[in-house]
Amino acid sequence: MSSSSPVNCSVTETKSLHNVACELLQNNSESDLDAVLDLRWKLLQAKAENLDLTIQHNQEVSNYESQIIKLRSEFERGEAVRQSLEYELAVARKDAHLKMCTAEEELSDAKNKLVELQVLNENLRQKATETEKIFHNAQQKWEEEQQRLSRAKDDISRIYNNEYIFLLKERNKVERILLELNNELQNIRKKLRDVEVEHSGCSEVLRCQARELKCSTEREKQLKKELEVRLFHYCY
Repeated sequence: MSSSSPVNCSVTETKSLHNVACELLQNNSESDLDAVLDLRWKLLQAKAENLDLTIQHNQEVSNYESQIIKLRSEFERGEAVRQSLEYELAVARKDAHLKMCTAEEELSDAKNKLVELQVLNENLRQKATETEKIFHNAQQKWEEEQQRLSRAKDDISRIYNNEYIFLLKERNKVERILLELNNELQNIRKKLRDVEVEHSGCSEVLRCQARELKCSTEREKQLKKELEVRLFHYCY
């Protein structure tokens, strides 16, 4: 919208009224006097309206200029913000590019490490399989050895029990023999004492009985030694 259009219209209208008034005064007729006065009144009214319009126009122009200055200032601030944002965007793009390059390098390194870990994992899996086989074989051998030792232990225990029973029987047998020999020895000693009392002069009889006593004593010692030997072998 043009800011000078109302003022131009008012000026044109005022000039037209002034020209009409001049023409009527030149005619100098009474019938037109009232019209002249009316035109003068309208002219004054038009000038007043023209002044009001001029003042209003100037205010509008001033307001428009203020708005233009304000908009220009806002535009300049917006332009500064735009340039700042463009700079920040450029920096962000550069930073993003650097980060992307770094991320791509890290991704490449991670892929290489992943391949290395996969190879290492495969090697460890093979070693684990081999170790499991070795452990299974060792466990199987250990179980077989345990079974063998258990059988050997049972055999030793059985032999020990049999030997123990046998030695107990032998000991009982020896004890019975020793008891018999002891009884026999006591009888011989008793007879010897009786003979010594009754036949103190019969030295030959005494020598025979002494030899029998000596034989019985030696036999007793021999049986004791055999028993000790058997008990020693049984214990060890």
